[in-house]
Amino acid sequence: MKKLLLASCMFFYSLTANASVEYSATWKISGTALITQIKLDLDVGYEFIAAHGVILYNNGVFVPVTGTCFVNLQGGVQCNVLIGLGRTGILEIGPNLNGEFRVLNNTGFIEDRGTALIFNVIVNSEG
Repeated sequence: MKKLLLASCMFFYSLTANASVEYSATWKISGTALITQIKLDLDVGYEFIAAHGVILYNNGVFVPVTGTCFVNLQGGVQCNVLIGLGRTGILEIGPNLNGEFRVLNNTGFIEDRGTALIFNVIVNSEG
């Protein structure tokens, strides 16, 4: 628990720093019809966070995703990633790194929604 709290603090405090830090994080997704997990490498920039990774479908298929994250008005982080076929995944997490995952279709309507629970975080600092 202490490691998760430390990683969470480091993640949010680094958002305002102009340092090259990469985080690898995995969230377990529950409550959605098809998606069970999202894994992202997060590269922190000056104002935004680049997100690259995969989502895992319940049939075991991984699909690559890419997108951008930013600090939202609630003090958490929102990541928007392109899933494919006109779909967008939106991961909204709070200071405890847990939150909600939604899938929007190509017209912008919510197609699926579930809970995102942090599974692990790896911090890779570049010298």
